[in-house]
Amino acid sequence: GTPSNLQRPVTNLQLPASSSYEIWIVPSTEKVLPERKMLPRAHPNPAQVELARNEFESIQLVLRSSTTLQQVRVELGELRQTDGQGTISADHLTWSPVGFVKTEKPDYDVPHVGWWPDPLLPAAPFDVKSNWPQPVWLTVYAPAGTPAGEDRGRVKIVPANAPPSEVQLIVHVRDFDLPSTPTLKTAFDVYPNRIERAYQQFFPEWWSRWQGRT
Repeated sequence: GTPSNLQRPVTNLQLPASSSYEIWIVPSTEKVLPERKMLPRAHPNPAQVELARNEFESIQLVLRSSTTLQQVRVELGELRQTDGQGTISADHLTWSPVGFVKTEKPDYDVPHVGWWPDPLLPAAPFDVKSNWPQPVWLTVYAPAGTPAGEDRGRVKIVPANAPPSEVQLIVHVRDFDLPSTPTLKTAFDVYPNRIERAYQQFFPEWWSRWQGRT
């Protein structure tokens, strides 16, 4: 089931087809917080992505409307190289609505408490609440062997109760491949006391067994 603190779409609202909405392009590294009136680093068309071959890269398309949008669909198409014969198949493009989780103040300082964009929800029609910035997480993959250069295509945003819109997508493919197996070392920051608290709260049976180990 869906957790009670996970922000889900609003349904069963009827709005006129003339409802207006806007689409902003936001980098994947930016958290889109509903409380902010302005979206940092946001810009209008086009959406641009730069990546190597055998690499995934993402960008956010943020929908905001003065009225609720119903059953919004995202349609992806093939990308074509502007000065060559190369293409990136629509199968190598994916999208997900970004869900929101209601956070609470932890026992340490954080920059924001409240609705926090985090889970990537299934790629299915979704609703957009009025005056709520709803991100769509768009990911592009350039397979190994993709010709270097600029590929272009369009992403179509289709609400059920408003006119469709198109976002131009420009993908710059660099002339090198990333290895399939990474060789860089990874460091993990682990706090034993937080692990203990989590097991005591959510897995008491396992915690009791761990305490009785020999």
